[in-house]
Amino acid sequence: MYGRDVPVDPRPAATVLLLRDDPFEVLMVRRRRGGSFSNALVFPGGKVENEDMDAAAAAVRETFEEVAISLDPAALHPFARWITPELEVRRFDTLFFLCAMPDEQDAIPDGDETVAAEWVSPAAMIEGAESGERSIPFPTLMNLRRLAESSDVAAALTAADERIIVPVLPVLQPHPEGFQITLDPAAGYGAGGHVIPGLMTRE
Repeated sequence: MYGRDVPVDPRPAATVLLLRDDPFEVLMVRRRRGGSFSNALVFPGGKVENEDMDAAAAAVRETFEEVAISLDPAALHPFARWITPELEVRRFDTLFFLCAMPDEQDAIPDGDETVAAEWVSPAAMIEGAESGERSIPFPTLMNLRRLAESSDVAAALTAADERIIVPVLPVLQPHPEGFQITLDPAAGYGAGGHVIPGLMTRE
């Protein structure tokens, strides 16, 4: 929903891109229909709660709650930071982390907020989103594109460690097909020309 004259303050959030090799894949989860990001494919994560010390702790907690995977906060690599556009009623300031999938653990959806989990090739997921076969929020898609620049887990983690994270605050403008999204070129995702139908998917 749009139309606020004064933007609401974004709430801190965190999400994790869990990675594995042979082949290079990322874990994505499907949200339950009617909930946050209804029926969309996203990365595990959610809001930073009062009991969380920081975004990394929230990422670890949310990952365990949603897919029963235990992570060490020290194993998280900052990857990106996205802030919900100012026109949104519900806004989040989300830190994205990369993490290698721990050995001898499996992703088990909680069956409530997360109803399915799958390991996917970033390139294949991008192709599915662009063809309309997959429902993926815009920030998730853009970070899949960034992830697809790497060929394996080690390369992805190294690239993340070497990158200076520039916060992304998309600017939305009306477009005949929905909204055109403009991004700060300094963030490394391209400057603009991204058009999405209807309203931006949100939590």
